[in-house]
Amino acid sequence: MATPHNDASRRIAQFRMSQNPEFCLKISKQLMEKKLKGQIALLETILDGNFRHRFLVGHRQRFMKESLEKMAACADLASLRGLEGVAAREYFQALTEVLPKSLGFHGRNRRPPKDPFNAVLSLGYTLLQAEASIALYGAGLDPYVGFYHALEYGRESLSCDVVEALRPEVDRFSIQCFREQTLRPEDFSTPDDGFCLLGKAGRERFYPAWEAFAEEFRRQLTGAANDLADMLQKSAARPS
Repeated sequence: MATPHNDASRRIAQFRMSQNPEFCLKISKQLMEKKLKGQIALLETILDGNFRHRFLVGHRQRFMKESLEKMAACADLASLRGLEGVAAREYFQALTEVLPKSLGFHGRNRRPPKDPFNAVLSLGYTLLQAEASIALYGAGLDPYVGFYHALEYGRESLSCDVVEALRPEVDRFSIQCFREQTLRPEDFSTPDDGFCLLGKAGRERFYPAWEAFAEEFRRQLTGAANDLADMLQKSAARPS
């Protein structure tokens, strides 16, 4: 883990603004809007020239766009989370239409992931969150105090916040892994407990591919963490 930044005023500003409902809602809307736009764009890329799935997936895209439009009017985090939940359900159902049936993907599941695609998503999201925590520590922020994700013992809530906008990129990477056969269904095993596991041979191909992919978003995370720290200090310095 990175060494925390020496400027403790950044963390003080973070703690102060985490208690400001208006600020929490504002920044949460920004994060969710970026996430939904990324998901919609990813589906559009998948559908490019794919007329067989255009109708069903396009129908789910419309629901997601409606949720995106309604987010601006949300008066609290509870309603925002509700819209995100609706959009997430439509998004992952859209992916069930376009992913190869050999992956056994029927929607998002975790703890444990039950199919190869969910296993890669969970692994990718976990690695992404770890990178976010490193970037946040380096920017002088506390990964455990978030704005959209509530405080919860042991959860890096701010890291969870920051990675929301980058989740579609992990989804894109995961799809690419199977399309380019970096990973194949036979690289996974499912013991009796239903936990889908990536085997050694698959891991040996996955991690080099991940490192190549991670180079770009590490820069994005560093920039986002420092921008957030600056925004927090300016917001905390304004008269209430």
